[in-house]
Amino acid sequence: MNRQVTVIVRTKDRPKLLRRALKSIEDQTYPHHETVVVNWGSPGAKLQEIISKKESIRLIEREGLNGSAASNAAINLAKSPWITHLDDDDSWEPTFLEEGIHLLEAQNDLLGVACHSNRIIEKRGSFKKRPYPLKPKQITLHALLTKNLFTNNAFIFSKEAWEELKGFDENLTMFEDWDFNLRYLLKYKVGLIPKRLANYHFTDLPQRLGERTDKEALLETFVDFQLKKDLLKGKRSIGTLMAERHNLKREITLFNALKNDLKRLLQLIKS
Repeated sequence: MNRQVTVIVRTKDRPKLLRRALKSIEDQTYPHHETVVVNWGSPGAKLQEIISKKESIRLIEREGLNGSAASNAAINLAKSPWITHLDDDDSWEPTFLEEGIHLLEAQNDLLGVACHSNRIIEKRGSFKKRPYPLKPKQITLHALLTKNLFTNNAFIFSKEAWEELKGFDENLTMFEDWDFNLRYLLKYKVGLIPKRLANYHFTDLPQRLGERTDKEALLETFVDFQLKKDLLKGKRSIGTLMAERHNLKREITLFNALKNDLKRLLQLIKS
């Protein structure tokens, strides 16, 4: 098995955060990796200065692309059979790459590996590390239909599989990693490291890459996008199942709200 990994770092006008991400890569206990930095913000001398000091890093400039297109452009240049992401605002625990490749070597039927994540809240110089809310016991498609089970920096996947899936969908500006993960799990088996080795940062600095407000409305749009793909193909697949689960979840929420209203009404009647 070829053990080389390409780390894709997407960055956008945030040199301070980029330095931290690159330091996290340098601190990995696993030595067999290369880094491709894709800048989809404005070209700048400061970025060139940071990259020029790193021998194992390649920089590509793709101003104006969305996150999906930036990922695809960088992965196209990857020399390794294994790919992972580390956006400029995230970090890893030192053994992330080592433990990921070790599991892929130990289980030949796997074509990807994911781990649990930490949620790091940064505010005015202070750091609070908490377990990320999602902590699956295994990576399954049926669970992924309801929620994206792992952050993009917690996933090592095959470049060959990425090519077969035709990469990230560049029509999506949000949830593109969830869409990719769904299509990936539909065809390939992904193993799990039940350790929090990836750090997903939330800061009071400029927004996370690709982050938007009103997540519920965006989730509705994403589910609708998946459903339309099924309908256009005339088949029942991921989109249909996602829509059914999403509607069921909404009905359960409404039912619970009605139940609580009835409880309050009964209490008023008794009083």
